[in-house]
Amino acid sequence: MKARNVEFDNKIIVSDLRRLINQIWKVLPMRENNEDWQRQVNMVLIELYGLHAMFGDQLDFLILISKLEGMHES
Repeated sequence: MKARNVEFDNKIIVSDLRRLINQIWKVLPMRENNEDWQRQVNMVLIELYGLHAMFGDQLDFLILISKLEGMHES
């Protein structure tokens, strides 16, 4: 996959997305245990926005971003 004139190996992208998914799964237990879950959400959102800035429409993060942003409102 190509972003900003740099070719990225799909294995690297898949690995990074798995890592982000694992980070998202950490949020619910953190919220239930009254831990700093909002910081975790913010860190994941920063990475998702960065990936979107790099890859644009090649990778769609709208659903993840909207759900994480919605958690701030609840």
